[in-house]
This record gives sequence, C-alpha cells and structure tokens, in this order.
Amino acid sequence: MIHFKEIDYIPISGQQFELYSKNKSKLSDLSLDLIDTILKKRVTLVFSQGPLNITPFISCLYAISNNDNIPNNVVIGLPKQIFQDKYQEYTKEYFSLLYRKIMGSSTTNPFFFYHDILWCKGKIDEEKNELFDLIIEKYPVHGIRDYRYAYEKAVTEKLQNGDYNRSPKIVLIPIENSIPSNITEVSKIQFKETNYNIKDFNPRMVILESINERHFHFDHLKNLIKKTGDLKLKLVLHFSWPYLRGLNNFLSDPDIKNNSDIEIFHFGKRFCLESKTKFQKPPISALPLSLEGKLWNTVYYPENVNKSNISIFVLPDQQDSQLISLKSLTGSYSTVDNRLQNIRDSVKFEDIIDIFTKNILIFPTIIDSFLFPSEVKVRSYDWKTGYRYITIQDFLKTHIDTNSHSFQSFQSLCSDINSCKDISRELRGLRTYSALNKKTLLQVYLIEEIR
Repeated sequence: MIHFKEIDYIPISGQQFELYSKNKSKLSDLSLDLIDTILKKRVTLVFSQGPLNITPFISCLYAISNNDNIPNNVVIGLPKQIFQDKYQEYTKEYFSLLYRKIMGSSTTNPFFFYHDILWCKGKIDEEKNELFDLIIEKYPVHGIRDYRYAYEKAVTEKLQNGDYNRSPKIVLIPIENSIPSNITEVSKIQFKETNYNIKDFNPRMVILESINERHFHFDHLKNLIKKTGDLKLKLVLHFSWPYLRGLNNFLSDPDIKNNSDIEIFHFGKRFCLESKTKFQKPPISALPLSLEGKLWNTVYYPENVNKSNISIFVLPDQQDSQLISLKSLTGSYSTVDNRLQNIRDSVKFEDIIDIFTKNILIFPTIIDSFLFPSEVKVRSYDWKTGYRYITIQDFLKTHIDTNSHSFQSFQSLCSDINSCKDISRELRGLRTYSALNKKTLLQVYLIEEIR
C-alpha cells in the first residue's frame, strides 16, 4: 500500500496548489466524506443533484494505491449523450493531478499521476467480453511543447515494448441504453490504431455515473451489487437526481438496507437546505473537482431560497377590475372551494378507515396540479393483477361507498376541473371546453415562450 503525503492540482490557468492531505483539504466536506467512504467500503450509492465530479480524483487515487502484482484497473461508465464533454473535462483533470508519497521518514517530490496510470476511452463488446477501440491519452496538458511531444513518444515506445502491462488503467466508456451485463467481467482489450503489447484487463473498481440519465432498473443494480460482491470488486453507483421512482422500495430492500458492505449518500433538497450554513465553499480553482462543482450556488445551496416569481391570473370581474386585489382574492370562495368544503364536511361523518383514502379526499392533489384529474394516478394493489397505477377516481371507487356524499362531491370536483380548455386539443382542431384552469394557463404560457 502506498502512503500519500498530499495530492496537488494544477489548474489550466494557475499555479500548483495542495488539494488534499490528511490534515487539510480544499475539496468540499461532502466530497471528502464520499472519497473516504469509496476507499473503505465495497459499494457506495450516491444520489446527488448533478454530476459526480470527483471521478478523476478518486479513480486515480484508487488506481495507484496498490503496489502488488495486480493493477487496480478502473472502468467508468458515462451516459452516451454527455460522454464527450465529461471525458474531455475529466481528461484535463487527470493530467493536472499530482501526488507526493511518504518514503520512510521523508516525502518525495510531486509526481504526476499520468506517469504511473494509463487513461483511456473505448467501447465494450458484450459478446466477446472485451474493451475495444481503445484510445490512450498520451499528450499532457501542462509543460512546454517539446516536453509534451517527447513524453508522447516515450509512452508510445513503452506501450509497444509491453512496459505498461502491470500499470493500472482507467477506461471510460459510453453507455447508451442499459448497463452492459459483463461490465465487471471484461478481460481483453483491443486498441483502435495500434496493437500495443498489453494482453489483459481485469477491473477492480467500477464507477457508473448519472445512471438515471439512461435506461435502468433497480433490480438490475441489485444483481450488479451481488455480482461485484462475488468478484470482490469495488462499485460506485451514482445518480444525478435524488428523487427517483422506486427508490424507496430499493433502499428498503433487506439486501440493500442490511448490507454492511453498502454505504448510501442521499443529498436531497432538505439536506442541502439544512446544511447550507455548515459547509464552506471551496476556492474557485478547486470547486470543479468537488461534488457540488458549478452548482454550488444555484442547486445545492442557493442564496435566495425564498424568492419566487408567482403571478395570479384571474378572469375579468363583471364589476370594476380595479377593485381586485391579492387580499380580496385570498378571502374569496370559488366553486372549487365550495366543493372542497362539502367533501371535508362529509368525511367527518362517514366511516372511512383507510387514512390514505381519507387524505386524498380532504387534500385532493388534483387541485394543486397541472394535470387533469384523469391523469393523476395512484399505486394500488389488485389481487388479480398485483400492483398497478390507476386514476384517483378508480382508486376511490374500490375504497369507499360510491353513493356517499364525499364521493359524489369528489366526482363533481373532478368533473369541474376536467371540463376546462385543453390548448393541445384546440391546436389539433378537436373540441374542448371554454373554462380555464391551471393547466390551460401553463399551456398558454409555454406557447408564448415558444413564440
């Protein structure tokens, strides 16, 4: 095991500085927690609000941390639609990272990671269990031109002589659809332009970034976690959005929840809001290498969270429209308000045992939605078909008396909201209603923006 003194970084335009050490760091607190966990735990699940960003740092650190005969090879899977941009960004960071290691009682001068690690991009062949069309980055981003040309030539010669057979390799691949089933088992590599003297490749860490930005199933990820456990591989599963359908069921699964090999990070809106004052923003030169990156001020810790741009649209009053004010609107009652009050009054005297059903009636989600009631669905269990999603109205039909006053009032409320103008139908020349609702106003707004 190599013992590091510190990790340095050279920005594209700037001076070399100490990025990370045991006693201090210019990375964000969340990034440090993630890095520490990834190195210690076998599986790390990350649910953030943007890119992972720490990928070059953690992959280089892991790749070089082992000095036995088996290289710490890393495979990084990125969504195909963002692959080129992220690859270029990560490649510049790879060529800008340096390390100092402890040798006995002294500390070495800084070494570039690229002296000891190969950084490549390629594709994966699921049938042959091999990485192909590999391109190795050999031209550094720092230094004078003569040095960079000389380094590129020296690396090419070493590759042809087989000097890099025992060196760790980091391979980035684009993933278009589902995660390749054999991503943990690739054992061969083929290069795009030249057959270098490198015979095999066995990954010891797999990092999958922004999984939710392509097709995926949580069940497949469970299988991947199990497979990497059998192969004793490290696994990092990253999602660029923390609120995903099926996530609660996935995290509640005993195989995930009770697995001591798995560590879970969920950086949601509430967590970031409550943690805003606890974290110090990294220096601008180190910010891109932290988890929050460029989204620090806008997504993770916005400065003005209470500001909103809300407009109230009302139909012209038969009386003088100048008399309409925000105060008068908040105190006014509409047909919707009356129907909602009738529902709540009825629920008090009806025997509705299920709390979820009662809450649907008392606090109808259809009111504060841009969807029609017929488009709002609820997860429901049917003994014939199992779990499925059905409309709120169909759900209530199976849970309360359809002749009850609350159900009838709810149906009337749904009918009122459904009987409103749908601009999409109007544009297609189809019949629609004349009354306006929130969805109508949103459609009008979007059309105006497009124009």
